[in-house]
Amino acid sequence: MEVASAMMSVRFGEFELHADQRRLLQRGGLVKLGSRAFDTLLVLIERRDRLVPKRELMDLVWPGLVVEENNLQVQVNTLRKIFGAKAISTIPGRGYRWTVVIDTDTASTGVETPNGSDDLPQPAGNLLPAVGPLIGRADDLAALSEALRTHRLVSVVGAGGIGKTRLAYAAADTLRTEYPDGVWVVDLATVTTSDAVATAVAQVFNVKVEDAARTADAIALALSTRHLLLVLDNCEHLLEGVAALAPRLLAAGEHLTLLTTSQEALRLPFEHVERLAPLSLPTGPMLREARDSGAVQLFVARAQAAAHDFVLGDDTATAVCDICRRLDGIALALELAAARLPLLGLQRLRDGLDERFRMLSGGSRFALARHQTLLASVEWSHGLLADAERQVLWRLAVFVGTFSLEAAQTVAGDESADDWQVLDHLATLVDKSLVSIEPGETPRYRVLETIRAFALAKLAEVGETDAVLRRHARAILDVFERSDTEQWSVPTEVLLKRYLPDLENLRAAMDWAERQPTESVVQTALAGASAWVWIRIGQRREGLRRCEQALRRIGPDTPPLFEARLLGAWRFTAYPQIGPRERSASVRAIEIYRTLGDRIRLAAQLFLSGERLARSGDFDEAVRAIDEASAGCDGTWPIGLRRLAVGSRCFVLFMQGRHEEVHAEADSNLEAARDSGDAHFLHDVLNSLLLSATMLGRHSEAIAHGRELVALARRAGSNRNNVYQAVSNLSAVLTDSGQIDEAIELAREVVPELTRSGEEVLLHSLALLAFKRGRASDAARVLGRAAAMHDEHKTKIEPDQDRARKKLLESLQLHFQSQELESLLKEGAALSDERAAQIALRS
Repeated sequence: MEVASAMMSVRFGEFELHADQRRLLQRGGLVKLGSRAFDTLLVLIERRDRLVPKRELMDLVWPGLVVEENNLQVQVNTLRKIFGAKAISTIPGRGYRWTVVIDTDTASTGVETPNGSDDLPQPAGNLLPAVGPLIGRADDLAALSEALRTHRLVSVVGAGGIGKTRLAYAAADTLRTEYPDGVWVVDLATVTTSDAVATAVAQVFNVKVEDAARTADAIALALSTRHLLLVLDNCEHLLEGVAALAPRLLAAGEHLTLLTTSQEALRLPFEHVERLAPLSLPTGPMLREARDSGAVQLFVARAQAAAHDFVLGDDTATAVCDICRRLDGIALALELAAARLPLLGLQRLRDGLDERFRMLSGGSRFALARHQTLLASVEWSHGLLADAERQVLWRLAVFVGTFSLEAAQTVAGDESADDWQVLDHLATLVDKSLVSIEPGETPRYRVLETIRAFALAKLAEVGETDAVLRRHARAILDVFERSDTEQWSVPTEVLLKRYLPDLENLRAAMDWAERQPTESVVQTALAGASAWVWIRIGQRREGLRRCEQALRRIGPDTPPLFEARLLGAWRFTAYPQIGPRERSASVRAIEIYRTLGDRIRLAAQLFLSGERLARSGDFDEAVRAIDEASAGCDGTWPIGLRRLAVGSRCFVLFMQGRHEEVHAEADSNLEAARDSGDAHFLHDVLNSLLLSATMLGRHSEAIAHGRELVALARRAGSNRNNVYQAVSNLSAVLTDSGQIDEAIELAREVVPELTRSGEEVLLHSLALLAFKRGRASDAARVLGRAAAMHDEHKTKIEPDQDRARKKLLESLQLHFQSQELESLLKEGAALSDERAAQIALRS
C-alpha cells in the first residue's frame, strides 16, 4: 500500500523527488528505491518541520500491519546510504527527523554549534506533540508549570507508572513558547550506568567529543547560550550521574531550565521537588462522585477507547470506583485494566484484581518494557532497592491502609534491624516512592496496593508471613489498648480522628487472630479494647459479631481484665437486646472490676448497666447502679465519665417519666458541656433537652435543640452514631409537631443507615409519620412491627415513642374496624425492622 501524498515534486541538492510518479532522481538518473523505503522518505520529507515518532512512521508505512521496529531501521539505513548519514537525525527512543533543506541549490544537514563541534539540531526541540489530553491532572499541571517558571531545576517524583512522564511532557508542551531554543527530551530509560548519562545527552544534541571524560564540559559549552528546557526522563536508576551533570549544565547556561522525572529526588540543594500523588479517587460509589475523580476519568477514557460501547452510568459506577480504588489511582494500572475490559467485561475485571499481575499485561508495544505489564513496572522499582530495604518493604506490606511509625518499627524490626534502622529504611522507601507519606499532626504511611500485593508474595516466598502477621496483630493491639484507656479522658471526636486510620488494620488483625488456634488472648484483647469504635462509627452489627467471635475464646488463660472488658463490650454492642445472658455478662464484668480495683472501668460499666436496666424497666436496680458509680465520681474524674454520669442519670429519669427533672439536670450541665470541648458530651445534653422538651409539650424548644443537635453531629462527622440519633430524634419531634415534609426528608436520609448498621429505628415515630402522610394501612403494619420489636428485645418502650404509639393507636381505632386493625397489626409484627421502615417511608 502506497503512502498518499499531496506533495508533487521537490528538489534538494542533486536529488529530485516526484511523489506522484513515485520516482527519485539523482543528477537526472533514476535511483532504485524499494516501496517501503520510498514511503518512509515521503513521510519524513512531508513532515520535515518536526520529529516523526516511530509509531507514526510505522503506522503510515505499514498501515494495518504489526511489524518489528527493526523493519523501520532497515528502511532508514537504506535512505542514509543514499542521502548521507546526517540527512535523517535520530532522537533515541523517539523517532526520526529529516534535516536536509528542501528547494535550495545546496543541501544542509544542520548548523554549527558555538564551540565548533558537530551540528546542534534545530532549535524547535524534539518534544513530541501530545497524544490526547492529560486526564485528571489539571491541578498538577498548573503547579508544575508554575514551578518551572520560578525554579531552574524541577524534579517530578512519584511511584512507577503514576504518570510522571506524561505530566512532565504536558508541562513542557504548555511552556514551549517560553523557550526560544526549544524543549529537548532525553529518555534515560535504556541507559544502564551513571557514567553514560552525559553521553546520552550529547547524542541528542549531536555534540561530538573525542575525550569521554570531557563530555559534560562539551555539553555545557554547547548549551551555554541556549534558552531551552531540557527534560531528563526516567532518572531513578541513574541518580548519581544526573546529580553530577545537572549543576554543571545549570552553572554554564543561565537560561537553561532542567526538568527531571524519577521515583526519587536528586537531593540537590537548589532542586524543587513536585511529588506526584496518584490520581484522585472517588469519595463514594455514586455516579456524581465518580465523575469528579481523576482516576475514574482516566479509566473511562481508556475503556471507551478499547470498548466503544462502554458508558459510565449508575449501573457501572460502583464497579468502576472499586477498580480505581483497588488500583490506587495509578495511571499505568488503570490503563492496563481498561485495555482488558473488552475481553473480560467490567465485573470479571473487578473480580480478577486479586490476580492483578497476571491480568494486567499487554500494554502498548511502543511503551517501555517495564510499562507493558504491571508486574514489570513493580519489579523495576523493587530492583532498585538494597536487600535490607526490600525486607522492610515486604514486612510493611502486612499493613492494610495507613500505619504509624511506631507500628512500622514493631512490625518491620527484628534483631538485625532496630528501630533506628527501620526508620532509615522507611525514609528510603518514601524517597523512592514505594511508600507514600500522608502528612498530618502525626504523619502516617501507606504501601500502595499494587506494591503491597507484590511485597506480600515476596514475604511468603521467604517464609516470614506468619511471624510478621503475629507482630502486626500485637502492634495493632498496642494501638487499641491506648484507645481503650484514652476513651475516658479524650473527647470522642479526637479519639476517632486518632484511631480511625487504623480501622482496616484492626479488621485484619482480628481476622488473623480468629484463624489462629493459639491467639485467643490477642483476639479477646482486641475485641474488648476496640468495641467503642464500632458503636461510634455506626457499625454496631460488626462490633457485635466481633465480640461474639471473641466470647467463644474466653478460657482459663484469658486475663481477668480482658474478660471483663470483652463482657462489658458485648453487652454494650448487643443493645437493644437485654436478656439474661446480657445481664449476666454485665454482672460478671462488674465483679471483676471490683476485684481488680479498677475504679474508672467499674464506674463506666455501672453507668452503662444503669441505662440498660432502665430500658428493661428495672428502675430500682438502675438507680442503685448509677448511685454506686456516682459515689466515687467527682469533678476530677475524666470527661468521659462525667458525660456518662450525666447521660445515664438523665436517661433513667426520662424512662421513669420524670421529664421536668431530666430537663433541669441537662440544663444545669449545658454550660459545662459547651465548655468541655467534647462534642459527644454536648450531644448527650442537647439530646436530653430535646426529649424532655418534647414530653413537656414544648415543641418549639425541642425543635431548636434538635436543629443544634443535628448541626453539631454533622460537624463532628466521624461519630456516625450521634448523627443517626440526632437526625432520628429531630425527625420524630417534627413528625409530632406536624412538619411532615422535613420529617420525612430527614428520616429517608438516616433510616437506611440505621438498618444497615444494626442500630435501633424509631418505628413508632415512623408509623405516625406514615399515618400523617395518609397511609393508614402502612402505619398500622409498622406499628405492629414496633410492638413486636420491643417484645423480642425485652425492652420497655421509651416515653417519646410511647407517646407516638398512643397518638397513632387512637387515630387508627377511629379509622379501622377493630378486626381489620388487628389483622394489620399482626401482619406488621411478622415484618423485619428494615422492611417495616421501608414501608413507612415509601412514596
